[in-house]
Amino acid sequence: LIGLGLALSAIDIGVQTHYLGILGLFIAAPGVALAVLGVRRTIALRYAFVVALMMIPVPFTLGTPLMLRDITAVGVEQLLHAGKVSVFREGTVLQLAEHTFIVADACSGLSTLYASIAMALILTVHTKVTWRRLAILCAALPLAIAANILRVLLLVVVSLVFGSELLETPIHEGSGVAVFFLVIIGLGALAGSARGREPAPAARPS
Repeated sequence: LIGLGLALSAIDIGVQTHYLGILGLFIAAPGVALAVLGVRRTIALRYAFVVALMMIPVPFTLGTPLMLRDITAVGVEQLLHAGKVSVFREGTVLQLAEHTFIVADACSGLSTLYASIAMALILTVHTKVTWRRLAILCAALPLAIAANILRVLLLVVVSLVFGSELLETPIHEGSGVAVFFLVIIGLGALAGSARGREPAPAARPS
């Protein structure tokens, strides 16, 4: 494992994909753990290795084949219509009376979804009830999509009220971090209720 990881990292020095180097580091890590800690302790770190895998960055362009851009655009369109705002959507382009908004790859919500899945995996480790574990994992996708739709909607409303110049400020990127806290709260609520409703261990006879 260590040799394979070093080989991938060496190859990446020449081809400069960056992903090969990251993958090589991920493959070498359990190899180092096996050599230093042994099999039993390495197996105990399996959840940490899975979470580490989720730290490998993914390209924003994956949001297009996953239809995340289209889902976001449709959601924002419906919410604007519900708020009596006139909007025309063509694909991932939202046309308002005086503004045009494009749901680009960076606004597809892929990063939010990726982080939500990682958070869900972490929380399932601390949840003992199987069906609640599944509930946490299944909630990661809809919560991430809903949070991203809310984020884009807020950016559109802020642009309409205060001007599109605000999209060039840290508010644009910071909004993604802000709405992710909603995902954390939602997943945390599921995990918290799971811990709170687990049956108490039976008392030992005296």
